[in-house]
Amino acid sequence: MTNYISAHSGDNMGYRVRNMNLLSKPSIAIELDNTDGYISSYSTLDRIEGKVHVTAPNDTRFDDIEISFIGQSKTFVEKFTTTSAMTGRTDATHRFLKLTQPIESAAFPEPRVCKAGLTYTFPFTFAVPLHLLPRACSHPVTGDHVRDAHLQLPPSLGDPELSGFGGALLDDFAPHMARITYAVHAEITRVRFDSVETIVAEKSRKVRIKPAFDELPPLSVDGGPDQPEYRLRQVKTIRKGVFKGKLGRLVMEATQPPCLRLPALAPDVDPRGVNISTMARVALRFDPARDDEQPPKLSQLSSKLKVQTFFSTTPRRNFPAQANTLLDMHLGAFSETVTLASRCVGATPWERHERDPGSGSFSSSSRCASTASSTSELLDRRDSSASAQTGSASSSSSSSSSSIPEASDRYQGRTFYTAQLLVPISLPRKKHFVPTFHSCLVSRVYILHLHLATQSPGQQGASLKVPVQISAEGRSAARVSEDAAWAAAEVDEVLTPRLVGRVGEERDGLAERWRAQEAPPPEYGQQHGAPVRVC
Repeated sequence: MTNYISAHSGDNMGYRVRNMNLLSKPSIAIELDNTDGYISSYSTLDRIEGKVHVTAPNDTRFDDIEISFIGQSKTFVEKFTTTSAMTGRTDATHRFLKLTQPIESAAFPEPRVCKAGLTYTFPFTFAVPLHLLPRACSHPVTGDHVRDAHLQLPPSLGDPELSGFGGALLDDFAPHMARITYAVHAEITRVRFDSVETIVAEKSRKVRIKPAFDELPPLSVDGGPDQPEYRLRQVKTIRKGVFKGKLGRLVMEATQPPCLRLPALAPDVDPRGVNISTMARVALRFDPARDDEQPPKLSQLSSKLKVQTFFSTTPRRNFPAQANTLLDMHLGAFSETVTLASRCVGATPWERHERDPGSGSFSSSSRCASTASSTSELLDRRDSSASAQTGSASSSSSSSSSSIPEASDRYQGRTFYTAQLLVPISLPRKKHFVPTFHSCLVSRVYILHLHLATQSPGQQGASLKVPVQISAEGRSAARVSEDAAWAAAEVDEVLTPRLVGRVGEERDGLAERWRAQEAPPPEYGQQHGAPVRVC
């Protein structure tokens, strides 16, 4: 009896070993070409090329092998309220991109069985697209500008294994509630006897995508209650002391500065040595309580950058706002503030203006003529460069008219003072900043906080919250020349002369021309020298 049990146990063990060998899955290895190091970073129109190696430990039957490039976003929102029915967590996943590599039938073994110990290699090539297909954003939106923004390819976000700039891993300020990932995915499938497709084995390799983003038009800020996160103008009362009277009212204004441009760097370039900066312009006005009062001396101007990430579990009909996060149970926001710099502006000159009560015009007399004139020339050059960079005529036309802010409320005096400040803004080099973008579920915006302090009791001053954009180059001169070649080829194709007439006459004329030239028509022949796109 004992010998029978031991023999049966040995047979059972061998049966289990055979089952383990049969149930073992094939191993898949994804190899990327032209990669230096662990991080593989790509941008717009870059080619993602590589090979997929499949090795089976035993003979494995399959029906298809699919290699695809997938981009998707995952979000979740947790809301805690006093009502238990409104408390909970919602999750969402949006696959906005899927490119499939076509594989010819001749590349598969016949019969479709992976032999034990053999390695099968399948090459792939993907191109990072300029835009997403319209089906990626099929939900209702409030306008075409929202649809265009949602069809932009979003950057990689929230993955600590890939977040960074160049070859360095850096923090991108993304919360755990929002993540955008891209990966090359390979899977082996088999159709069972009941016509159900099952996955035999699958493998993914994540890559970093940093697409090109152009500068968008300036954000429309009306200063209403629906936009509490922005403030382009503030009026503050400056007092002489705690128990003394008013010195006057300080007006501080600013406009949206030119965008911060992320450069396209080679993998061997250290991102910490690249300076990404722009220039913000601040206009000041002081309305004294009495005409003989002098303006306060300025002290310091500090700048901070607020990084705000919006995430939602439902598609957004419009651009998200901070005011909507309290009432919308499917929308959340996460923000961090980065200190940029604090500069002394005590030497900034005030320019005196006197208004004529009869005509309404005013004359100016600077307290420091040389410094004020040089500052004015610098501002004029700054306005012209900003206009050329943004491509908007309104920036240059409004530079002279908006250099003097409007008077404060109920100001009836004849004398007031103005000053101009140029604030350099540079991004910290130990953080990773992604471009400003809006997708169906995730958005990233930036707000510049400016605080001006005066040399008055209590360091009285004013503060602004100005929207600022971050764009990205994302392409090199070679890709620009490639686009130019494609544009020229398309223009030549459009402007090619065509015969207009009856079908019979057109066919006869084409036949005579073909016989005379002894060459096929351009529609069917090979176009030598034209670039070839791989999709």
